[in-house]
Amino acid sequence: MTGITRPTNTFKAAEPGAHAAEQAERCRRLSKSTSDRKTSEMLILMAEDYDRQAKAAG
Repeated sequence: MTGITRPTNTFKAAEPGAHAAEQAERCRRLSKSTSDRKTSEMLILMAEDYDRQAKAAG
């Protein structure tokens, strides 16, 4: 044992899809801040996927 512990997920969504909506916004912000086009495109695709998840959750 190295003494390193894994963080636990303490996120508790206030409403269904809240976490996915948060992640979508985070991906959009990151896509605007990166200078690499391919990374930016991938982050935008991830944001769209998170949007779909949030919509499906409620």
